[in-house]
Amino acid sequence: MSFRHGLHRDRSVSVLSADRLDASKLAAGSGRPRRTSRPLNRSEKRAYRNVFTQGLEAVATMPCTTPSTVFRYDTSSAEMTELYLARLLDRHDRAGTPAVAVVSAGVVRRSWCMAHASRVKEDPTLTAGLFPSPYLVGPLLEAAQFPGVGAFLHLRPNPDRGPASELLMTHLPQAAPPELLR
Repeated sequence: MSFRHGLHRDRSVSVLSADRLDASKLAAGSGRPRRTSRPLNRSEKRAYRNVFTQGLEAVATMPCTTPSTVFRYDTSSAEMTELYLARLLDRHDRAGTPAVAVVSAGVVRRSWCMAHASRVKEDPTLTAGLFPSPYLVGPLLEAAQFPGVGAFLHLRPNPDRGPASELLMTHLPQAAPPELLR
């Protein structure tokens, strides 16, 4: 939340407190929706890219968190989320520990939830206990985008951007490297 408040005060990016922080747009330097069709200049793009790196650093400060990402080429977002959740469930089943996953509505197909009903519980009481204000869930979901986009950039070479591996290691040193799902 302090990251979001800092952005609201930063005149170079003009991010409003209610704006959705889309990590992929920030990393591309396009920032928030604007009311003009004028293209962003180099300085404005740099400011939005800086917001992306600040977002990675904000995720790095989240307590008891180890950011991890997975990838598989030619796979939809829903399928990637389901594969990742299945892997997370398996890991916690083996360890005998519970896990709480907060997922954007509509990303996981209802059929997947039903197929895993013995392992997946939708618990509004737990959700209300963890997130007394529904407003907090939005920033948490936004924060989850930053490691994912960072991992994508890490995997996609771009000579203009420099070594993306450095970006991920510098701003998310505790992150597990992106793992290929087979």
